[in-house]
Amino acid sequence: MWTGGDSPYHQGTLEDLLKRYETQPKSEIEKVDTACRGLAKDILIRLGTIADIAENSLSMLEHLRLSFGYAITSTSAGFEAMIDALQAIIQLSPRRPADSYSDVKSRARIPMAIADLGIFCERGKMFDASFKRLFKIATGRQFEGGVSERSLMDSIDWYDHYHTVMKSLWESIAQCSTLPPDTW
Repeated sequence: MWTGGDSPYHQGTLEDLLKRYETQPKSEIEKVDTACRGLAKDILIRLGTIADIAENSLSMLEHLRLSFGYAITSTSAGFEAMIDALQAIIQLSPRRPADSYSDVKSRARIPMAIADLGIFCERGKMFDASFKRLFKIATGRQFEGGVSERSLMDSIDWYDHYHTVMKSLWESIAQCSTLPPDTW
């Protein structure tokens, strides 16, 4: 869910781009602008996909509540916190580029995408903490990994890094008055 359904190839390509953009000279204003717009578009599409997956996960949790409500009562705080975190991620969904950004110039999407990514990282951390609390209450032991190759926090840490790179790039061009008109 947290990688936005990426293929390992796409994820690897994006990691390479981030490394390159992170070290890109800030004096190359037009290249930084192009990088920002491309990464912002990726963020918006990715968060839309993640929000859709979160919606499915929320449906499953609600189904569990209906089916096993009696067993969830003792762990309801952790369970409710997971649901709250998923709902917050789903709320990012209406901000997908195809729907709500169609009449907005691409450069204007950049700060919105950065803000959405920040919210996603925050909610992902909340979800992780809630899940671990729920797991401990339900099983009496700490959660020590899962079936996936990368843990949730590894993914969230990666998105935090993405967020940091985007903020840095945007700060270097946000006040620039010499950029050509946006043609996207």
